[in-house]
Amino acid sequence: MAPGSGGAARGPERKVAPGRRAGGQLHRRGTDRSLCREPPGVSIQVQTSLHSSHIIEQVRGFELDAGIIYAAPEDAQDLVVLPLYTEEHVLITGPGMLTEAAVAGWRQALDLPLCLLDSRMRGRQVLDAALERHGMSASPRIETDSVVSLLSHVATGQWASIVPRQWLAPLGPLPGIRMIALSEPELSPQISLVLTASEPMPLMSRALLRTAREVYP
Repeated sequence: MAPGSGGAARGPERKVAPGRRAGGQLHRRGTDRSLCREPPGVSIQVQTSLHSSHIIEQVRGFELDAGIIYAAPEDAQDLVVLPLYTEEHVLITGPGMLTEAAVAGWRQALDLPLCLLDSRMRGRQVLDAALERHGMSASPRIETDSVVSLLSHVATGQWASIVPRQWLAPLGPLPGIRMIALSEPELSPQISLVLTASEPMPLMSRALLRTAREVYP
């Protein structure tokens, strides 16, 4: 999440930077609505085009009130980190790619013609690192930085993708796209809110932290 150009503690605007794809959870859980209620007159600017490293840099520089990222231990050394939720990866396919009886495990899923996020994006790097720990790897034929592009390719019935289930819920019904849970092993990356640890904490950052704790108890 990020402040206006004057900084996190100056002015009525909050900027929110949810690390490319976490923004849908803000809306779905009502976080954005809660933030606008208290304090009165506050508005939100959500930035979804920043990479995690840029979010962390701008939080430290008071250009952002907060960010929502895959927080690695090295990110948290001088920041407040509040775990929000754990992602659950699912396989998504178009019509006819798998039979109705097929239950996809990770190895079967990785053998399909895959369209995945760009390898430079943190979400993809988290997925790759988790697979590597279990002796597996993904070799996508197509990479993109857009979830809309992933869904468009999957809808053709010629491509499959692996995405966090939480990304799909805010999009509503997705006609023609099957969602299949993946387990064995279970990959559960943690999504966290990060804020400056400076004392005293800026007013906007304190309000964001309080609201996040209420919405994600």
